[in-house]
Order: sequence, then structure tokens, then C-alpha cells
Amino acid sequence: RCGSCVAFAAVAAVEAQFNIANAAKGYNVDLSEQHLFSRIGRCASGSYVSAAMSALRWGGIVDEACYQYQSGRLAVDYPSSGACGQATSSALRIEGYQTVNASGLKRALLSGPAVTTFTVYEAFLYYRGGVYQHTSGRSVGGHAVLVVGYDDTLGAWIVKNSWGHGCCEAGFFKIRYNDVSGLGRS
Repeated sequence: RCGSCVAFAAVAAVEAQFNIANAAKGYNVDLSEQHLFSRIGRCASGSYVSAAMSALRWGGIVDEACYQYQSGRLAVDYPSSGACGQATSSALRIEGYQTVNASGLKRALLSGPAVTTFTVYEAFLYYRGGVYQHTSGRSVGGHAVLVVGYDDTLGAWIVKNSWGHGCCEAGFFKIRYNDVSGLGRS
């Protein structure tokens, strides 16, 4: 009920990078998608990856306990500000980010997951497993996701979706390299 996918993809990337970098310390950070989305997006129109990454760099993000996600359930852009409001003193900030194209994506994945976007076509809404490749149907909009790996044998990206465990393959899907949907192009 809310186009907040960019917040979920960007936050998942930051959580993964933080947890990878701090694995020896036993951290398992859980950051607030709502805190990010309330600053960059609108339920009806979503937002852009560049806006999310800039907000994470310059303003940071609080943890999930501080500001739990509500927009999808309530279909509102700016729900109540949670237990600690828009607190930024405890916000985790990223030092920076870089843009890669499809040819650099596999190399980038060696350091951790990457945020990307793609065009969702009607047929994708019925995907339940295997390797997706667009064959028919009209575009129903753009979507931000997290690329977590690839499988050269299948010729596919492995992707984490924000639509929940009931979607796709327990929240993940595979999509053919160079699919017309554009996944992985930036």
C-alpha cells in the first residue's frame, strides 16, 4: 500500500554492510526504513535510490526500535515519529556510496549487497520461482530491490525483495542477466 521499496532496499544494504564489517563483534543492526522513507518519499510515488543514499550519508538513520515502519500498514507518508522522534544524535551514517553499472555489479557484490531498480511488468506479479525473464505484459512501475548475489550457471541475479516472505521464493527471486526489466543497470 506504499511505494517505500527504495527505503527497504537502501536500509537492507546498509544493514548488511554494517553487519559484515562488524561480524566479529556480533552485531546485528536493525535500522528504521520508516525514518528514511519519511524524509525522502511519498507512498503514491516512492523515491529514488540517490535520494535514499544521500539521506543516509548526510542525515543518517536511527534503529528500528526507535521508529518502526508504519507507512505500508497505514498508507500514510508521515506516520507518528515513534519512540524517539526524528532523533539524529544516535543516527548511523554512511561515509559514502558509489554507482556501478551492470558490468561492475558482480565485482561490487564481492563487498556486499547492492541496491538497484528495475521495471516491474505484469508477469512478474505472478512469479513464484525459477529464473524470471520478461516475456509479456505491460509495465506496472519501477521497483527498488537488493541484489545479494548471482548464479552464472543459471545466468541470473539473486535478489531480495521487500514484498515479504509470501512473495516470490520466501522474499527472494532470480532474474535473468540482461532482462529487459533493466535490473542491475545502475
